[in-house]
Amino acid sequence: MSVLDSLQSSLASARAELEAKKRQAEAYRAKAQEIGTVYEELKEKKKSMRTLKSNVEDFKDTKYDAWKGNFWKQEYKGSGEKVVASYDTVIQEIDTNMDNLNLEKTRYENLANDCYGIIGRLASTINSLLAQIENCVN
Repeated sequence: MSVLDSLQSSLASARAELEAKKRQAEAYRAKAQEIGTVYEELKEKKKSMRTLKSNVEDFKDTKYDAWKGNFWKQEYKGSGEKVVASYDTVIQEIDTNMDNLNLEKTRYENLANDCYGIIGRLASTINSLLAQIENCVN
């Protein structure tokens, strides 16, 4: 086998390895994108929950002095505070799930970045930092 044949074989091997890394990176990015879609849906749900909570807070302290029940001789006493507290709990759970999804999405993005060597590792570090910041402010 000549030197040229050896170099061509090495080149073919390197190309095959590169293609395998590209496919692997694409698979990781596709998974990260799927997780990102769920994350965005939760973000919308959280926004809706905040709107609903605000709507309940707007009328929870309203007094209905004229209202009397058919069977009771007492005034209406709503439990708006309980409803608001329930919304707070739901929003907090959505937040926790969003943080976990964001971390998992970041993990897949970092796996994809790591396929590209030292520059990919640097991109992964920046990506992780941005995910941590996003989790703190969402």
